[in-house]
Amino acid sequence: MNMYVTKERLIPILDKAFETKKPRTQTIECQVTLKNYDFKKDVRFDSNCHLPFPKRAAERILVIADNSLVDICVANNLQYVLTDDIKGNTKDKIKMKKKLCKKYHAFIGLQTYSRFFEMRIFAAKNKPVYTIKSAGELLAMYKDVQNIVKFKLRKSVNMHFCCGHTEMEKEQVAENISTALLYLVGLLKKGMQNIDTIFIKNTQGSSIKLYG
Repeated sequence: MNMYVTKERLIPILDKAFETKKPRTQTIECQVTLKNYDFKKDVRFDSNCHLPFPKRAAERILVIADNSLVDICVANNLQYVLTDDIKGNTKDKIKMKKKLCKKYHAFIGLQTYSRFFEMRIFAAKNKPVYTIKSAGELLAMYKDVQNIVKFKLRKSVNMHFCCGHTEMEKEQVAENISTALLYLVGLLKKGMQNIDTIFIKNTQGSSIKLYG
């Protein structure tokens, strides 16, 4: 993998990914397709990769808050939803939770959050959830999430993750991509032998092949 994630290899690809006629900032995404993976036998993984630079211009993070987190959220201007407001499985509650999943990039909650926000809803939207053990960990986690890519192997060979945006220096995006892909290869049972293709693209652009 090392030969595919050098700056000399990535910068020309990012030159194309940065080409856009859209006035707003474009997110740069990495799309990976796996191969030779047996989802019944091979161990699945759920691991966080810390990138050297924030991956989005404005990461939308929602805190699933109980009473111990509310004051911290208010004092630091963090967006949150009360567990009491989303508790339940009525049609309206499920609809509200799905809307929240669509709106936000990531979620933070205490380890008990799953009693109020079902995992299947997050999984359906492919949204990462980060748990904290106590209120004292919230601010540090909130800051970290902006630099984290979560790799979670589900029942699909397709994986994708955000690795930067068009307001960043291309060298920074390249470093994010390199860090993430090397980390992912380290998680795979057979390393590079489990990688079929890798593409880079911006939000509304065409995919550009990096590998495969």
